[in-house]
Amino acid sequence: MIVCWFSCGAASACAAKLAIAKYGRENVRVVNNPVINEHEDNRRFLKDCEQWLGIKIESAINPCFKDCDITKVFEEYGLVSTPHFAPCTLELKQMARMQWEKDNNFDREKDIIVMGYTAEETNRQENFNKSEKNKGYRLECPLIDQGWDKHRCFNEIELAGIKLPEIYTKYGFPNANCIGCVKSGSVWYWQLVRRLFPDVFKQRAEQSRRLGCRLVDLGKGHEPRHIFLDELPLNATGRKPKSCYVECGIFCAMGGEQ
Repeated sequence: MIVCWFSCGAASACAAKLAIAKYGRENVRVVNNPVINEHEDNRRFLKDCEQWLGIKIESAINPCFKDCDITKVFEEYGLVSTPHFAPCTLELKQMARMQWEKDNNFDREKDIIVMGYTAEETNRQENFNKSEKNKGYRLECPLIDQGWDKHRCFNEIELAGIKLPEIYTKYGFPNANCIGCVKSGSVWYWQLVRRLFPDVFKQRAEQSRRLGCRLVDLGKGHEPRHIFLDELPLNATGRKPKSCYVECGIFCAMGGEQ
């Protein structure tokens, strides 16, 4: 079994395309973790990629959180995030993946997983392989093997006539993760959320305050360094991230992400 994990980003789409070219469409399965808090255009992108790949993209869902809503996960845990842990990733990505593998008789030692790590992300591949929690997985990273970077993936998607997710092109976000991703402590990021999606910002601010989670990292030299969203000054700016995007994947916090 060849399993490509698709996260509604350009890189994972291109990785799946290369895997299909190598192994044949009949031998490859492409799987996504649906999360309702992502921008709605992500689902359009998924459908377009299905046509491009010529394969139905399956869903992996944690039966404990069938509605795939991060806010309900936060309420269940009484926690939004910490610097090294996000319950939404654990429940809606990792536990969903483990359930899918169980339901589909995935064999770590015999079957192969394909991840969309790009040419500039060899450290993520190395970290994945070093992690004890990933022991036994047969990982393939076709983008690294082919030398495809993030920009090459964007170009391939556009050449295929597929519009990139609007969260990139229309709104200027650095990733296609949930709107108001709690793993980002960036001042610049949260100001963008506040300006473009004020209702989401308000929801994150209320919930994180109530659950005692300071989501904004002002950086070294600030005291306090971490503040609540509702404490973020309107005129604060912050630095725009350099990277095109980082996809929130099924192996976050397990040696494969960031």
